[in-house]
Amino acid sequence: MTSVLVVDAAGAQRIVTKGSPEDVMELCTHIPAQAQAQLDEQYDAGARVIAVATRTVVGMSAIKPADENGLNLAGFLIFLDKPKANAKDSLVDLASLGIAVKIATGDNARVAEKVCRDLGLVSGGTLTGVQVQALTDPELATAVRDTTIFARVSPEQKARIIRMLRLESRAVAFLGDGVNDALALHHADVGISVDSATDVAKDAADIVLMDKDLGVLAEGVREGRRIFANTIKYVLMGTSSNFDKHVQRCNRLRCAQLLTHASWPDSAEQPPLRHRPTCYSRGQGG
Repeated sequence: MTSVLVVDAAGAQRIVTKGSPEDVMELCTHIPAQAQAQLDEQYDAGARVIAVATRTVVGMSAIKPADENGLNLAGFLIFLDKPKANAKDSLVDLASLGIAVKIATGDNARVAEKVCRDLGLVSGGTLTGVQVQALTDPELATAVRDTTIFARVSPEQKARIIRMLRLESRAVAFLGDGVNDALALHHADVGISVDSATDVAKDAADIVLMDKDLGVLAEGVREGRRIFANTIKYVLMGTSSNFDKHVQRCNRLRCAQLLTHASWPDSAEQPPLRHRPTCYSRGQGG
């Protein structure tokens, strides 16, 4: 939540508070009868909702957390941020690459679940920030294996979830673009942000995508794997070639030594041949 002290032109003072509906409505003494039904309707539609509440005050120069009480619910701010048209295909592409997608968001759990259903992302369950907070590290490490959605989580909880996933010997990448994502970006094996993100998120990221598109991410993974595979092939080929040259060099040195010994007329004067282990294996002339 965020609260401000507002003074109008007539000098009247008012506290205005905005934040998640669950938190704001808990501090309200007056809530319209239809408010909860309207809120549920918006959540089911997948909309992001911010509640606004107010309270008239007198003679106040600053506000404290304790002043956030006795509020009157003024209404809801509704934001509908629909997924991109190709988001569903991109998730299918990532799944084909063996990448498991999980969602960590500050939004309401019902909103996150609705968006995942629309995208065809099969959910393995949902944990809220309150539930995450109640779990010990071993319990959370077990829970994150199958859980797909983490809703109403704080920046610290996002980072903790990343740490628990990494304990499972997983390579974990985190994609985020807000100030609240900076901690998780730092704790991931690969922090990924986008060019339109906040400066804090871009500074914390290892990779910044110029295009805010999951399809770019999938293509980047595919290209990276191709480059890695080609690099390994080159290393193996180079090692094999150099190994063969080394074997041939050892053989030539051995033959030269034997010919030198055989040319001496008096075998009694020949120095003893010391056993020198060959650098090639049995079955290749050894």
